[in-house]
Order: sequence, then C-alpha cells, then structure tokens
Amino acid sequence: MLNEDAARDKYLAAKAEQRLASLTLTSLAGLELRRARWLWKGRLAQGRISLLAGREGAGKSTIAADLAAAVTVGKLPGGSLGTPRGVIIVATEDDFHVTIGPRLVAAGADMARVYVVGSTLQAELSLPGDLPALEAQAAERDVALMVLDPMISRLGSLDTHRDAEVRQALEPLAATADRSGMAVLGLIHLNKTGTSDPNRAIMGSVAFAAVARSILMAQVDPDDETRMRRLLSHPKNNLGPLASTLAYDVTELTVGEDDGPITASKVVWHGEDGRTAFDIMTATSSEGKATGKRKSAETWLEDYLEAHGATSVEAVKLAGTTELNVSRATIERAAKQLGVVLERTGFAGQCTWALPQ
Repeated sequence: MLNEDAARDKYLAAKAEQRLASLTLTSLAGLELRRARWLWKGRLAQGRISLLAGREGAGKSTIAADLAAAVTVGKLPGGSLGTPRGVIIVATEDDFHVTIGPRLVAAGADMARVYVVGSTLQAELSLPGDLPALEAQAAERDVALMVLDPMISRLGSLDTHRDAEVRQALEPLAATADRSGMAVLGLIHLNKTGTSDPNRAIMGSVAFAAVARSILMAQVDPDDETRMRRLLSHPKNNLGPLASTLAYDVTELTVGEDDGPITASKVVWHGEDGRTAFDIMTATSSEGKATGKRKSAETWLEDYLEAHGATSVEAVKLAGTTELNVSRATIERAAKQLGVVLERTGFAGQCTWALPQ
C-alpha cells in the first residue's frame, strides 16, 4: 500500500512539473481593444450568444422569425443594415411547412437566404459535436444569425439543469460564434417559480443566463386587460447599456399559394415602453402580486385607523379580509409595516390597533 501511495505521489509530482514547464504568462501590454458589434443595435450582438426568453403565448418564435427575415433582406438596424445576409434556423417544436415557413414569408424574408441543418427539415444539430462542420458551412453562406428554437433541445443527452453539463455545450458554441462573427439567438422558456428576478426566471441551469451576453424577454403586458399587447424587455446586457423595452403585438396574416391560403403570425412593433424587465416581472410574479396585495392592505389599514381610531384587532381583520379579499396574515403584515400600536384594554384583555403617534 505504501509503495502504491509513493508511486501515485511520484506520478502527480511529475505531472505538476510538466504543467509548470508548459505554463506561460502573457502581458496585456499592447492589447487591441475592440468595441462590441451589434446585429440588432444594442440588443443582439455579433459573435455572441443571446437568449430570447418568455412563456408560452408571448410570441418568441414569431419575434425570431421577424428578426431572421429582417437579416435576410438587410433591414435589421445594426451592423448588417443594408446588407442581406444568411440565417440558420434550428427548430423542433414547430413545422417548417405549416408554421415556420409561413411566418418567414409573412415577415418578408428572402427564403433563399434561410438555411436549415440537414436535408429533411428536421433539426439535426447537436451541441457541441456538430460545431466544426457548422462553422465551415456558416462561413460559406455568410450567415449572420443562427436561431435555436428551443435552445434546450440542442443539448442532446446533457442535463439541462446541471451547470457543468450546460457549459459543455454552450462554451464551445460561444467560441464558435466568436470566431465566425455569427450571432446566436437561443429561445428558452421561463420557469414557474414566481420570482420577480428576470434572469433567475429562465428555465434550466443558471449557466444559460450566465453564458449569454444579452437576454431579451418577451412578456404579456400585465396592464393590458385584452392580453393582446406584449413587451420585449432587456434584463441583461454584458456588452453595453440595457436597451429600452419595446411594445408589440402578434397579428395574423394570410400567405401562401401552393396549398391555398395559410394563416401566419406576424409581429407588429409599437415603439418604446418606459417599463423595465424587472417592472414587468414584479407585476406578473407571485412575489410581485403578494407585494401589491400588502401595499394595498397598508393603504387600506392606514385609512381605516385614521377614520376609526383605536379599534379591536378582530374587527379590523374582519373588515380588511372582507373589503380587500386578502388573508388575515396580509393584514397582520401590513400592520407590522405601518408600525401599528397594539394595546390591551379592559379586564378581558381585548386587543386594539391604533396608528402610532
């Protein structure tokens, strides 16, 4: 046993010496500084991975089709404006004939510049194994954008909830994007944790949000009673300031001639909105809803005690739960937040609440 330990220690020492002999340090003196370049100005960087996150019905795939179409005809505001370029679309959830193709046509795409991996319109790309071949093909066709819809499906057997395994796929993808200058847009769902933090709401491992340099988030406008208006916010940008939120809705357009009229979804943009991703998430998350209820309870309780003075705690809670349709615990939290004074009166020890002096 001692001989085995000694042999192992000798082997490890030899490996350490080899590593030390091959390790070099390089000074950054004279390093060339480069500015970030944008395929979509301020939102989608060239040569980087970005995410487009959102729940079902927010129009993520329709937005991706709109961006792809704009790239193919040189109309996306950014570094390729005025220069039509190629796009790769890797999709598994929607059919190209029935859904993706009509969306691209509705958005005005040059279909000759849209490419898929393989010849059967079925997603055949696996990360990271297919990256060398993909990089060469993308360079030949002047591809500026690759859409992965959804990104999670491209990781094959890797566990999408394990940080280390997600990085096995995404870090080589990031290197490929950097060398080729191709923007990679991965579509991804939001989880149902109810958090008000946009970056924590992304499904799967935290590595998805960590590796992405920019994150766009598609959400239904919480203030729109019709549920038609949507918002594209920008919760993360490692390469510059956050871009303003854009309002949009998804309409229907009739396209197609080969098999009769086809109804396709299309994005209609409505300009900027002053709210941030955090504002929108707070308004729609369970945390935000809970906060909103407590704030309403605080306002109600303050008005009630100003009008009634010191009042039985039970009477206040009964009135609050009846008028606001909230729990007794919410009224209690509101009282604590306001610093309400609790007093015991009478021989029965009745408790009253009153506003602090």
